[in-house]
Amino acid sequence: MTLRFDVVSLERDGADTRLALRIANLSDEFEYRPGADLSAGAISDFTLSGVSLIDLTTDLRHLVLTDTAGGCVCSDVGSTTVPAGSAVDVRASYPSPAADEVDIQLGELGIVPAIAVSDR
Repeated sequence: MTLRFDVVSLERDGADTRLALRIANLSDEFEYRPGADLSAGAISDFTLSGVSLIDLTTDLRHLVLTDTAGGCVCSDVGSTTVPAGSAVDVRASYPSPAADEVDIQLGELGIVPAIAVSDR
């Protein structure tokens, strides 16, 4: 299966930075379920908790923000499917990095290198 991950936007708004990501399934016959691939930890929570920002200046990893109940401030992708030839948009919020450029770690799938952080 061939997938493409496009950064739609990465915007800093004070202490928070918001990532909008498009997941495209370039396959012509299989659907893709991103839940487990993009979750953190041994037990998948089926969110984007495994997607992190890596500050290129400090080498610090910024994890997805959590709400007061400990839930990910991000898209719940547990029931999300990306049909063949289609794409879906997902979102996550992070503490703002100091750098104006970050790598985006996509769980176990790899890294999107050197993405500019724009100010809102």
